[in-house]
Amino acid sequence: SEQGVVAPFTALRLALMQGYADWVKRAIIWIMDQSATLHTGPVPDHRRAAKNAAVALMLTETGDLGPVTFVRQHICRHNAQVRAVLNAGLRQLADDGEPVTVVCGAALRPHLERHPLVADITAAPTGQPCTGVWFLFADRLADGGRLLVADYDEELGYLGLCGVLPTGQSAPPIIAGGAR
Repeated sequence: SEQGVVAPFTALRLALMQGYADWVKRAIIWIMDQSATLHTGPVPDHRRAAKNAAVALMLTETGDLGPVTFVRQHICRHNAQVRAVLNAGLRQLADDGEPVTVVCGAALRPHLERHPLVADITAAPTGQPCTGVWFLFADRLADGGRLLVADYDEELGYLGLCGVLPTGQSAPPIIAGGAR
């Protein structure tokens, strides 16, 4: 939980760890936001959950929504670092310069607008700090195509990226479904 909005990327990285993924045939990752706080301290607006929400991602060897090609996490303290990491992720996903669909947190939208490798950007709504990006991911994944999911906590400097290829491309494991 101390990783904020990049905690789901950590869960994905753990589920996809080499060795672990060799003997586990399925994994479910639960991503949740809780609106209640159990302390009296202030909660910054960008971390405040407006409602209780959950998303479940199921990883299998035989799912049909698309293979995960990479999951990365970085500590980026400057805008130039954020842009460099995003550029590297987009270049890895782009096929012969074909633009990529992006689902991101609101803090990343300015870094991706007017980028030549971005076909479309959908930014997560406020009030869903962890689940917002992943709700959108589940919706956009069904559209097919190359998809970059990214979120960034400016205060902590944590940046998470996940690249998904279209169905039929090889890069196990496969996202089998998302639920709300």
